[in-house]
Amino acid sequence: MVCDSLLDGQRDPALCPTAEDLRMELEGLLKVVTLFLVFESRKELRGQPHGDSNYIIRVRFGEGIAGRVAQSGELMNIPDTYAHPLFNSEVDRATGFRTRNMLCCAISDMTGRNVAVLQALNKRHGAQFTAADERTLRLFGTHLGNTLAKAKLHDKARREQERLSALYQCFRALTLADDLDHVLELVATALRGVLHAEHAFVFVADLPRNELWARFPVPGRQDLAMAR
Repeated sequence: MVCDSLLDGQRDPALCPTAEDLRMELEGLLKVVTLFLVFESRKELRGQPHGDSNYIIRVRFGEGIAGRVAQSGELMNIPDTYAHPLFNSEVDRATGFRTRNMLCCAISDMTGRNVAVLQALNKRHGAQFTAADERTLRLFGTHLGNTLAKAKLHDKARREQERLSALYQCFRALTLADDLDHVLELVATALRGVLHAEHAFVFVADLPRNELWARFPVPGRQDLAMAR
């Protein structure tokens, strides 16, 4: 199955705002587009279908049209999507849109690594996508790949700055802490912020007893429970 999941009412932070801005810009040029970003570590694509930002599509590498293009890097010009064996109509059923034809192209960065897949859907006036359209999409994809690469570098730098800022604030607060419980709470709070974790626990080594212990809140209790 091509669509691994359709998440109603959720937006993926990794897709916004850069990917959404690019998708909207492309729609002005190509009428209907879907932009998938490549997540190499998970071997999947993520994108939002045309006209519905409440869905996130996840597609595994090698599956479906977008997954095949992401894996092979080839461009696919499909005149009749419903007649193609790789096409999956699940997104059409979920959004109420009907895909007639499709031009699908891999987007690579400056190193030649695939970073996205672009789908142009339904050529205007009921026509078919041509060889000229293929060349245009490839050319546009070159600029798009460079833009995505720069955006990712900017986002990485921003997240690193936020991480360092959180650590700095933690270190400043630690210099003012006057008891162990306060220190542990400050460290746990900093870790939750830096790692984007729901919970963080700091275990203290009790060497004479050869054990670790930590304190953590328990629902319904005013005090802190201790784990060893």
